[in-house]
Amino acid sequence: MVNRWSKDDPKQGSAFHELVILPTVAPQLARPYHLPGTPEFHAAQAELAHQSATVAPTSTDVVAAVPSSENQQAADESSGAEVSIDELLKNHDFYVLVTLEWTERIKTVRSSRPKKMNESKNTPDVVKVLTMTHPQFVMAALTAHGYQQAYIPGPTSAKVILSISSGGKARAPIVQDDTDWNMAQVQLRDQVRHTRGKLNAVCVIFDLDSMEGFKNRKRHLSPTGLRDADQLELIRGTHVPSMEAFSPDQVALGRAIEEIKEVWSCDKHGVCYIMKDASHVELNRFRLGAFGAAVVAGQCVANGAPPPGLLQAWAGPQGTIAAPAAKVPRGRSGPVRSSSEGVLHPATTDPTALLLSTVVPMVTMMAQQTMSSAMNSKRSHQHPSPPSSLPPSSPPPSSSPPAIEDELELCLESFGQSRGISEELIEKAFAALKAENYSPAVISETTLAIGRL
Repeated sequence: MVNRWSKDDPKQGSAFHELVILPTVAPQLARPYHLPGTPEFHAAQAELAHQSATVAPTSTDVVAAVPSSENQQAADESSGAEVSIDELLKNHDFYVLVTLEWTERIKTVRSSRPKKMNESKNTPDVVKVLTMTHPQFVMAALTAHGYQQAYIPGPTSAKVILSISSGGKARAPIVQDDTDWNMAQVQLRDQVRHTRGKLNAVCVIFDLDSMEGFKNRKRHLSPTGLRDADQLELIRGTHVPSMEAFSPDQVALGRAIEEIKEVWSCDKHGVCYIMKDASHVELNRFRLGAFGAAVVAGQCVANGAPPPGLLQAWAGPQGTIAAPAAKVPRGRSGPVRSSSEGVLHPATTDPTALLLSTVVPMVTMMAQQTMSSAMNSKRSHQHPSPPSSLPPSSPPPSSSPPAIEDELELCLESFGQSRGISEELIEKAFAALKAENYSPAVISETTLAIGRL
């Protein structure tokens, strides 16, 4: 097949020549390609042959003499064709193929990576592209995917690729404002006029990532009954709070609290009242409210001391800054209690309570040691040592164990002798423990509280 290099040549070249070579090398010679043997191919060849014969007839061709009436009829048909093309440009319908492109993050085993996604759909109806404005065309094209309510196009929009030429996406114009749209319409009219109205398809590509700023973000609806009440603050926060929404007492209290914060600011605790002994009393929101109410009532001033009643309520363990907590010991044996936590600190000065607070941990420690030694002896019996040639030695002589009812009394007597405690205190402790039916075994298994004794 002979390839053509002239615009007036009625012959059609190969598919590669017509679709690739001419649009790339000589775009002014490009024209629609038709498959040979189809009705469109024969109609296009006949029309091109008629145009070439009318514009530039060759001397080698045999042309029959045409009467003047027929020449006039051909001229009328040619002018009628020109008029019909101009009318066609006004009401020419296009089938629009809309492609959406966006970036989606695909999660993998270790991380997520971005992936470019796309989806193509046709508009539900034909579109009169040549008579539309830029925003109208964008809205009509977005109907293909149902996004006509999701975006608000204006004189300036995101990047829209309008593929109207045979050069494909690489040679397609990019429309971002009304000026670009007017140039694209001029190119589209030239293509329609050149193809005698046979160009009826347009491809549009929207980049949703660049259209994020043109989304239609609707406001929250106001609650029913408060839409016209400008003096009230709405529940959904669509109105800014104003001073008129608060009572005079609330405004005065807020100003007093702000003045207290400014006077008694502390770099360590935020807001603190420093007492005469240089101790800090932290002022939380409840104490600030009470202090501010006293200032509003005239009981004190912001830069002075709070009322005595507030100071008395704030003083003590709850009013002062607590000391830092002791560090929890962390060793190989796991989180164990420190030595200071094992001793009970009674809140009374009664000698009996002090004695019991000392006796209970000692008895518990002795019982735990007894249980550990019993477990060790049990393990030694489970794993006997290899037989020895020496005769077994006789066990050392020992006294018989005391009776069960005498264990508590003997335990306290032994403890009093080792610690130098008077017999009177030992008897009081024995009477208190005996009244509650305590024994050394029960003491070792139960954590006793001073208040319970």
